Amino acid sequence: MTKVPLAVVGGKRAPASSTNPSTWATYRTADRSTAGAGLGFVLTAEDRLACIDLDHALVDGKLLPWAW
Repeated sequence: MTKVPLAVVGGKRAPASSTNPSTWATYRTADRSTAGAGLGFVLTAEDRLACIDLDHALVDGKLLPWAW
């Protein structure tokens, strides 16, 4: 399975890019979209955030010990 970035343009799915801000949407637009299987967030220098992506770190809603 691959994680393909999608944008919603005029209510339709379109390719998105992690490096092209013109393909990004607001959180509100992305949250309301049915395109794809979840939300993505592009980190930029302006955000002053850091993230760690831990796949399969929850079981029955509980964080696994290795993820602590």
